[in-house]
Amino acid sequence: MAILTVQTSRANMSPTFSAANVGGDSFPNDGGVYLLVQAPEPGPVAFIVRSPYGGRVDSTQSHAGTSFFTPRFDPYWWNDENGHLNFEFDDPAGVSVAAIRVPVVLADPTAPAEPGLF
Repeated sequence: MAILTVQTSRANMSPTFSAANVGGDSFPNDGGVYLLVQAPEPGPVAFIVRSPYGGRVDSTQSHAGTSFFTPRFDPYWWNDENGHLNFEFDDPAGVSVAAIRVPVVLADPTAPAEPGLF
């Protein structure tokens, strides 16, 4: 299992991809990281996030196409004891992945809340 380095998104960024490993991969997850996945050919790719808790169901998502972003994952639900999110692919052959943090612009905390927002 390889630990991916989290990259911070910026204008004109060229992410560094790593080959997906048969035993799975992980990255330090603070809740603001997405995975950018490139598959070798169009078709379904199963992306599996392993639950760190016994008896809890893993998250499995099927994606079609040659590239896709995963959603962010809540650290309280998905991180292991080291603060990492563990994931794998049903068939990692030819799949490459980059962990990318997208900076979040926070709203003015003194502004009144809009109805329906958090």
